[in-house]
Amino acid sequence: MLLSQAFFVLFREALEAAVLVAVTLQFLDRKGHPEIKAEVWKGTVLGAALSVTIGIILVRFRFTSPAALSVNRTTDEFVSVVPLPLW
Repeated sequence: MLLSQAFFVLFREALEAAVLVAVTLQFLDRKGHPEIKAEVWKGTVLGAALSVTIGIILVRFRFTSPAALSVNRTTDEFVSVVPLPLW
């Protein structure tokens, strides 16, 4: 059941990100700045790649490290606090 919940959360967030990118691209078209669209796509790909990379690092560290049990709380706190300045 946990996997299906994670799937739906990931799916919802991906749809939200797609809508934001589409709205941004449409805005740039209407304002007459289509040359900036490439930068939007570069940022989108970079953000997705960075997100996947951090996710892989956290999952591998959390589930393969012998000290993972004592570090889980620190990892959870780090993951919950780091996005705040970005928001």
